Amino acid sequence: MLASDAAASVWAIASRLTWTAGWENLGGTHLFSALAQTAMHRDHVLRGPKAGRPRV
Repeated sequence: MLASDAAASVWAIASRLTWTAGWENLGGTHLFSALAQTAMHRDHVLRGPKAGRPRV
């Protein structure tokens, strides 16, 4: 999804992923956690593989 739409919202990305309980069954803190995890992974992918690594 990021390859075709780098501006996709976290909600749009998360809703297309597979969640143990199923996206439609997430609520409250579980939904918040799913969105937070998706945002962290999206940001990591968009930064690239070497971003944030300490220089040696």
